[in-house]
Parts: sequence; C-alpha cells; structure tokens
Amino acid sequence: MTEQTYGQRLVRVQFNPAGSTDVDALKTAAATLIDLIWDYLQKLEDSSTEDMDLVQVEHHEHAMECLSIAISRAEECCMWAVKGLTS
Repeated sequence: MTEQTYGQRLVRVQFNPAGSTDVDALKTAAATLIDLIWDYLQKLEDSSTEDMDLVQVEHHEHAMECLSIAISRAEECCMWAVKGLTS
C-alpha cells in the first residue's frame, strides 16, 4: 500500500463505510486542494527570513498563517459536505 499524502490523511480518504462514490469524490478533491496548499506552506516554511526586513518578515508570517487557515477550512468544508451527503 502506498503512503497517503498529508491531505489524504487529514480528510481520511479511506474512511467511507457506505462506499459512496460521492463521498470518495469529495474527499479526493479536498485532499488534492489541501496537498496543494500544504506544498505552498512547506515552501514558505523552508524559505529563510534572514535577509528580510521587518515588514517582509511580517508578510511572510501572515502568508503562512493564511495558508494554515486555508488547510483547516478545506478540511472543515469536506467534513460538512460529507455530513450533508450522508445525513
């Protein structure tokens, strides 16, 4: 079995007791979005702020915070959509 991506683990793509293709589609799409955002976040985390002035550092930190929030919201969006499909 291949290792799951961060997004796949976060939305638990393999958990679908009813075997719904709609749930699979939602979770796959959410995982893809989360993985894309996660890649951007990792690039920012890996970049050095050593040569940045204070304004640039604050912008860098704000960008990282926004990406983190986006991941959380994508996970939450998936949860609510799955809940709506399975209620």
